[in-house]
Amino acid sequence: MKYFIAFVLVALIFLGIYLKNILIISILPILILFSLLILFNLPAWKASAIASLFTLFISFLFTTQTINSWIIGAIFGIWNVGWLIFWAITFFNVFKLTGLLEDFKNWILKNSVQDIRFLSLILAFSLGALIEGITGFGTPWAYVVPILVSFGIPELKAITISAISNTAPVSFGAFGLPMIVLSSVTGLPIMLLSHAEAIITFIEAFFVVFLVLYIVDGIRGIKEAWPYALVAALSYGIVQYSVATYLGPYLPDVLGSISSIIALFIFSKFFKPKNTLMPKEIKIKKIKNFKKSFFALMFFIAFLAFWTFPFLPFTNFSLTSFEFKFYSEEFKKEFSVFYSFNPFAIGTGAFFAFLLSLLIIKPKIEIIKSAFETTAKQTFGAILTSIFVFSLAYTFNFVGFAYSIALYASQLGLLFFIISPFLGALGAALTGSNTSSNAIFGKIQYLTGIKLGFPPALLPIANSTGAELAKPIAPQTVSVGVTTSKYIGKEGEIIKNNFKYVLFLVSVLMLILFILMKVYPYPFMLYAS
Repeated sequence: MKYFIAFVLVALIFLGIYLKNILIISILPILILFSLLILFNLPAWKASAIASLFTLFISFLFTTQTINSWIIGAIFGIWNVGWLIFWAITFFNVFKLTGLLEDFKNWILKNSVQDIRFLSLILAFSLGALIEGITGFGTPWAYVVPILVSFGIPELKAITISAISNTAPVSFGAFGLPMIVLSSVTGLPIMLLSHAEAIITFIEAFFVVFLVLYIVDGIRGIKEAWPYALVAALSYGIVQYSVATYLGPYLPDVLGSISSIIALFIFSKFFKPKNTLMPKEIKIKKIKNFKKSFFALMFFIAFLAFWTFPFLPFTNFSLTSFEFKFYSEEFKKEFSVFYSFNPFAIGTGAFFAFLLSLLIIKPKIEIIKSAFETTAKQTFGAILTSIFVFSLAYTFNFVGFAYSIALYASQLGLLFFIISPFLGALGAALTGSNTSSNAIFGKIQYLTGIKLGFPPALLPIANSTGAELAKPIAPQTVSVGVTTSKYIGKEGEIIKNNFKYVLFLVSVLMLILFILMKVYPYPFMLYAS
């Protein structure tokens, strides 16, 4: 079958070039990328490299200026994404290798209600969101699953709990990367997107926590432990909404998760469920230095909060900028690509936060060296994927391919509104990344929404939120998430098990978006040019 699909793709390439059919040519980069991922099981960085270079090649049919957009996309992938990924995960690895993450976890366990439902919420949802906000990439699964299994939860159920808990925070991801990228490819203000996404995530968090209770203990879990779920969602949602709306997309997950942990601790002192679902065993190792783990983590977060504060010069500084324009004869329309190089981008903030946090952690040189080696192995593919996905996306948008697809997609009318979140989910399921899904489909969603008369931010947010909900079935995320379980090499079982929950959550998302579009569309509107 895969060779037949390959033959069809080659035939489409020649047909598109021969006819110079803009629609056929426009869909080829996406078809090639997904075919390489699905049929040939290539790693994401290899698939995106081939698809990116093909996009560059095919774009020369229309203009040679497209090389500029390809280079700008690659620079964006390295500096605005890869630079942040590397230092955020390096900090996390030092934090973990020094035993401080273990101390932080053990302190939570020691001071928690000994009820599996409570522990699942505070570890998988609240602590998982904190880890997601710093590192992403399925890391929360890999850390939380062994803890849940140690409570006597079957491994498949433990993975499902971690996977579903890890959906709500993904749209803001590691320090806001998905929103940074969505703003870059659509041209929409990042604060507009951050605010709109915060509303969806706030509502969605309630569905996620109650679904987690259902997975843990069925209807009984919801009946008996619903106050815990309500507090977890409310405390997370209020803080993430406030931070995303007034400070931007960089720290909603991190600060929302910390507030959720604190709120659950306080609430648990006043509320106990009618029946307690005791874990079989809780292994709490000796807490060596909780104060150091707490202050190191808080310092790293506080420093980045300071660095990304919207009223400080770091976020809007520009050392130099580039803009290239191209008039398309096919569309009788001008396209452009713009990039402003900010040496003080959030990745630089993460770099300084990491260096200064070492003064608190005081790790041995061997640990720092090991952390760098581990980070290099973990991020090699992710950074290369960033480079090639964004070079593909920038070229795809600059030459008019996104505009071409949007023209035809808009003919679907309201049906495209239904398809929109599933398109985002498809992008994340196949690339393993909300960020990549936004890079590939964000512009198409934006342009199609404009053609259909929707509020400008509505479909881009539908894409991003749909993408976050697909993480439990994304092969790359699953492969990272099961590294500490016996399901290594059995990722298909995990994906099959998680699929029904993903379908349910995406359907709920469609309903939320439809209601907001009809009743309260203002957060998705652009009031000033």
